[in-house]
Amino acid sequence: MVVSNDVLMNPTPQMFGPDNAAIELRRAARNSCIVENRLQGQARAGVALVAETSTGGMLSPVGNTLVLPDHDGRLKSDAFVAVGKNVTDTLIRANLPVEDNGSGTMVFRRIN
Repeated sequence: MVVSNDVLMNPTPQMFGPDNAAIELRRAARNSCIVENRLQGQARAGVALVAETSTGGMLSPVGNTLVLPDHDGRLKSDAFVAVGKNVTDTLIRANLPVEDNGSGTMVFRRIN
């Protein structure tokens, strides 16, 4: 569980790789919760979920939950949430952009 943190990513003139994020769930992350973290700075994504191939096969994040505060413009990114290929069953509560390349992703928007 990653709850109520302030994450500051320092700007850099270098290009960001496709998996660069302020918070990243990688490989076999299962049933993790990312809740109300405040992100600022520069990154490819605010939160990224990334699968990897290992000698034992594919390791994929499964069944993770993201509850994110509204984007206030302090994070400069292409997609606030990036769900990678082979990532499954992610639940996202956010009024923010989501780049979804996974399967079984559910996004819930807050109604004002």
